[in-house]
Amino acid sequence: MIYFSTSCLKSKESGYEKDVFKVLEAYKELGIKNVELSNCHSKIFDEKSLIDILADFNCLIHMNFPNFFDEKFYLNISSSDFKIRSKTIKTAIASIDFASKINAKVYSIHAGAMYDSKPCDIMDQDTSYALMIDSLKQISEHAVDHGLIVALENNFKKNCFLTRLDEFESIIIDAGCEDLMMLCDLGHSNIVYKDKKELINSVKRASNNIIEFHLHINNGLVDEHKALIDREIINAIQGVSAGFVVESRMTIKEIKNYKPFIQGLIF
Repeated sequence: MIYFSTSCLKSKESGYEKDVFKVLEAYKELGIKNVELSNCHSKIFDEKSLIDILADFNCLIHMNFPNFFDEKFYLNISSSDFKIRSKTIKTAIASIDFASKINAKVYSIHAGAMYDSKPCDIMDQDTSYALMIDSLKQISEHAVDHGLIVALENNFKKNCFLTRLDEFESIIIDAGCEDLMMLCDLGHSNIVYKDKKELINSVKRASNNIIEFHLHINNGLVDEHKALIDREIINAIQGVSAGFVVESRMTIKEIKNYKPFIQGLIF
């Protein structure tokens, strides 16, 4: 199934930057029913109105949507700062609670980083990893209790966990969370795996653990979030039993043109 992330209209140029209600109305006009609700929007104050409009959509939840606490807070399940990690877990649990209200079945969150706001302030790797595992246990247990699956998204930056997809197996074992799955962000993997063949083979090896893909691409250096049009990569993933989430930055016109293209290749 193909989804469109609400972050597709994240750029200022789109005219929809922070208002998720405007994005959802635009998607409704485009005939888009499957959406990933992303963490790029302003803090939500009217939960009832949001739930009402989402009755027309099939949803996935990503990161700290719907931003009940702090729209600028970036989740880090590996943080050695007690306040940051506690707030991360609290935020994830609130997102899962909201997801259960709208019958969403998957909640996704980034794997941990060994730093918070400043990449130069690196935490101890073993400590950070242990904290990530503990966070995942708490978040996954709450998700299972509410009928959801947690999907862990791969990173691409230095001093982050799950940059290479084969790391996921050890995370599952250490966390003891059999229901934990992976969100494979192809743009992130394109930066990590410099060779396209290596990227494709890595995705194929990890395919049994993947429940979602983020579809976007870049120049291999910067996370540009450009539209994925590479047919070789698309052909390699379309046999995977997963949700395919378009996450490239677009205008309404570009989404309108891209929608039939990607729907014609992934079915």
